[in-house]
Amino acid sequence: MATRCLNPAGGTILRATQLDECGVPTGCYIVSKCVATVETTAELIDGTELGPDSLNMDGTACFVFRTPPSIKWENYTATLNQVDPELWNMATGAALYLWNNAPTPDIIGFSNTRNMPSDANWALELWLRDVGKVCAPGETPYIYWVAPWLMQGVPGDRTVGNNVINFVISNAISGVPSPWGVGPYNVEIDGVTGLPRPMLTAISTTAGDEGLSRQFQTTLAPPPPVCGCQELEPTFEVAPLAGAAPLAVTLTFPLDANGAPILPASIDWDDTNVETVTSGTSVMHSYTLAGSYSPTFTPTAYSSPTYTSTAPVVVS
Repeated sequence: MATRCLNPAGGTILRATQLDECGVPTGCYIVSKCVATVETTAELIDGTELGPDSLNMDGTACFVFRTPPSIKWENYTATLNQVDPELWNMATGAALYLWNNAPTPDIIGFSNTRNMPSDANWALELWLRDVGKVCAPGETPYIYWVAPWLMQGVPGDRTVGNNVINFVISNAISGVPSPWGVGPYNVEIDGVTGLPRPMLTAISTTAGDEGLSRQFQTTLAPPPPVCGCQELEPTFEVAPLAGAAPLAVTLTFPLDANGAPILPASIDWDDTNVETVTSGTSVMHSYTLAGSYSPTFTPTAYSSPTYTSTAPVVVS
């Protein structure tokens, strides 16, 4: 076994994922670079000191003992330099304010209400610089930090004046047991395949030892920042979706927030063929045997969900 020491020096990116009331990832996620600080404090259940009420007649204690302290939860406070209304909604439960009634309306703000923290469930991920590992081309070292379930966050204090106005998400506490498992994202590089993968082991759900957070070294870069919530289960188009073997299909690469193809990427065609793509807008493949195939598309330059086909390819 080889141990790698972690040498954190400053944060880079924050990703927030929407959770349901049971802590299950659902809906969408947000990536933000404009975060000033994230503070965390472990809140403890103090140990109990045990021993006789009276000292021995020579002034000594017959025995003393203290039960071990334990962690109730971790408490998080995030200070934002830029306010994404959907991130504020996700972390505090504030209602979104819409500019229009379009099928996909423009979101231009939010409304704070008295009981909104009861609706707030989210996961927090951070990427920190790791200055202790030698940087190799394409392998910039980071420390990945995940708090898989935060809840009950409230708006912090704000002062409006002749200065920058920060928005603060305050006193969000860990929910347990978290059903995050290995997570919905690829966050590290597989040492065998060289491709992105989720965490190797799941966040603990063992009663009394539930996982609150995890930190580890990774060389998979953080996702690029983007305003607004992104799909948690993104898809791509393959056509045609049915036909007789041999069936030639075209996979159209998914696009990023700027409308550019997401590259480089790895495509698993689900027929033992895996290929890497680095350019273009689409790629062709031929299925030679009958069956039902569910190809996947994995961005390899940064952490992301794995994209799936809108429907299986059925070859007769």
